[in-house]
Amino acid sequence: MSSVSRGVISGSVSGSMSAEQALARLLAGTGLSYQLTSGRTVVITRTGGEKPSDAPPADGSLVLDPIDVTARRGANAEDAAYVTPGSSSYISAEKIDRFRGTSPGDFLEGNPGVLVGAKRTSGAVDVNIRGMQGMDRVPVTVDGAQQANTVYRGYAGVASRSYIDPDFIGGVTVEKGPSLASDGAGATGGVVRMSTINADDILLDGKDYGVRVRGGAVGNSTRPPAHGTRGGINGSLLDKTYDPGALPSSFAFTDGLNRPSLLDPNSGFGSLTAAARNDRFEVVAGAARRKLGNYYAGKKGDDGGRAVNVVQPDGTVRPTLGGLTHFQPGEEVLNTSNDSESYLLKGVLKLDGGHRLELAYTKYLSTYYEMFPSQVIWFGGPFQEAPSKTDLDTYTATYTWKPEDNDLIDLRVNLWRSDVNFDIAQTTPIALLGNALWVTNTGVDATRWGANVSNASRFDTSFGAWKFDYGFSYTDEDMTQIRTTEPLPPYFPDPVKYPGKAGDRQEWSAFGSAQWRPLHWLTLDAGLRYTSTKTHDDCVYEIDNICKDTSNDGFAPITAVTVEPWKGVQFYGRYAEAIRSPSLYEATRGESFTVSPFFDLVPEHAKNWEFGMNVLRNDVLLEGDKFRFKAAYFDNDIKDYITRTYGGDTSGVFTLRNIERARFKGVELSAGYDTGRYFAEANFTRYLKTQFCLTAAEAAELGETRCNEGGVNAGYAQLHVPPEKTAALTLGARFFEEKVTLGGRVTYVSGRPVEGVNGGSGTGWTTLTSWRNYALVDLFTSWKVNDHLLAELNVDNLTDRYYVDALAVGLVPAPGRTVRAALTAKF
Repeated sequence: MSSVSRGVISGSVSGSMSAEQALARLLAGTGLSYQLTSGRTVVITRTGGEKPSDAPPADGSLVLDPIDVTARRGANAEDAAYVTPGSSSYISAEKIDRFRGTSPGDFLEGNPGVLVGAKRTSGAVDVNIRGMQGMDRVPVTVDGAQQANTVYRGYAGVASRSYIDPDFIGGVTVEKGPSLASDGAGATGGVVRMSTINADDILLDGKDYGVRVRGGAVGNSTRPPAHGTRGGINGSLLDKTYDPGALPSSFAFTDGLNRPSLLDPNSGFGSLTAAARNDRFEVVAGAARRKLGNYYAGKKGDDGGRAVNVVQPDGTVRPTLGGLTHFQPGEEVLNTSNDSESYLLKGVLKLDGGHRLELAYTKYLSTYYEMFPSQVIWFGGPFQEAPSKTDLDTYTATYTWKPEDNDLIDLRVNLWRSDVNFDIAQTTPIALLGNALWVTNTGVDATRWGANVSNASRFDTSFGAWKFDYGFSYTDEDMTQIRTTEPLPPYFPDPVKYPGKAGDRQEWSAFGSAQWRPLHWLTLDAGLRYTSTKTHDDCVYEIDNICKDTSNDGFAPITAVTVEPWKGVQFYGRYAEAIRSPSLYEATRGESFTVSPFFDLVPEHAKNWEFGMNVLRNDVLLEGDKFRFKAAYFDNDIKDYITRTYGGDTSGVFTLRNIERARFKGVELSAGYDTGRYFAEANFTRYLKTQFCLTAAEAAELGETRCNEGGVNAGYAQLHVPPEKTAALTLGARFFEEKVTLGGRVTYVSGRPVEGVNGGSGTGWTTLTSWRNYALVDLFTSWKVNDHLLAELNVDNLTDRYYVDALAVGLVPAPGRTVRAALTAKF
């Protein structure tokens, strides 16, 4: 064997595959071939026919140790980012539990280039990847199903929302930039893929059935007060100095500074999940409940809301807002509570020949509170809103066929559907009626369904190893919005209904890619995607009787080169394009803009460059250690970027148009080192350029500077501008045979990079929320008491820092110091 393999270097192999497939990939491009003679015996020869000189004389075979190439789901998933030409990250269930925080989107934070906007009040996630956010620029899938929908947020623009309970997430993969995967159509920013838990996450080792019970308590919170209760600058902050006659008589005041003690929980979560399996079947069923009250802001720092006395023209002294928000340090933050129920039912059928069918259903019910940001900023300050509701059903069916003896077939067919209903409350105080609370509910009914089909074929030739991926996807969605006002005698004695938006959209996409590895150190990738989209506006919101249907299509290539001069060290370059046609929200009239007859929207066209280095090495300093490192430079240029504008040829109305471009350029670094006993992870992101440009004609028409860092007047882009710098450092250690884990994470986020547009002044009907530099310290510990019981204790925001999240919408501070405790039992 030694004479045959001497000087041969092969690539690594990971994943779930047959022994033949693993050997074929391992030996691809090495000049060696193999022949299996039994389950544990293989003959290795050179392509020219040379057999091992030291092969056993009896049959010319070599006896190997058992080959185990079938990994559990999620195994080595974190390493994928360090062996591929592009940027991605993986968040395991362990890390989701470790950093789940207070709001559902918290577990996504701390990843390079990834942020979550407007996450404190709706229980949803709105992901920002490298400056791209909203309008399906970053599809979020759960078991392959998309469910994001766009909702109107007044002067603070719009928000995209996806929902899932953290207790049911088995892992999350974040792919950054354009993708040639079956679910990557329109992904100019990237794709977030969440997978629900399966039997392996529930069952004890060696068991075929069992139950997992989870429960936890969360401190730093309280039950929400009655509808209309005042807080912030018009509540506890000024109740002794502000003229009571200027306040609505129908409002009460919150006792917002009565913060509970550190270990006094008023919120909690729990779930019960059962699983069973045999050689053919697998089933998982579960229910979860999360009840989180209004949290309290931190007390430390100079950013908290406070009264600043200002002398009025008439000589009187009136207090006004100081700091970042209306809420003072340590105060209850109204409208941040969430009460949700989740249900999961999942079944798997496995048949001979590599056939597998998985069916899944999830339901998410949520009652939450949120306030239009403009109400907080301009119209009297915050008060406790009426409840809003979300009802979401998701169905998926996934069929895979992967025969062990055929490398040409690796088929995956995914059918999915999501039905969501939002009922979003908005309260308006009516001064003429003694500041009566008048509630308007916006109901949104949206349905999406789709199909993704893909196949991978692999084979070896004398010119190297080849892999082909190809398939298509189809998505169909429709949306209807209706606003309903409560009776308000004598002006509105009966409920009043009026339409918002309505329409439907269909999108086809076909793709194909090829990977060629002519040499063991060289890999070439190339692919192409074609996308065609049609959108219909139901014209329920009529202005000048103008409604438009749109139709778009286009091609987007992706190419990459990877060079691996040393085992475990790669250098790569990648050029990737993506086409995003206008979303259903953008292509229908109503609410915050009209679809203007003066502009024919064309698809956004992302053209992205990325150059990077990957390192994945073992046994670097100590036997058994693992070192990971990635450096990436990205230059994302989005031609024909779609955003809202105001004025110009549209006669002074809000409308959408394509501007010349948006551009995000920066660097990302990530690293990890794990000795088994000790581990460390670090990442850093810096944006070198953030720019939005109008054409010269558009700039003259709108009276704006042509290019600026902060967006476009009246636009949505300025809501998505990421901080210039973010960084995170995690340090930890495992003790007592890895039964106890202790550690902490420090996260740094720089302040809003630019406060406005046109050289730093004004935003033109789009209200920005400011944030300043902040650094957070989180602690975590877990104790595996035995095979049945796991205890966890976490402290978020240890220093009790008062801060506003990056990409926040509305004047809402983040949670202060919060203790979370949880127990997980398996039987």
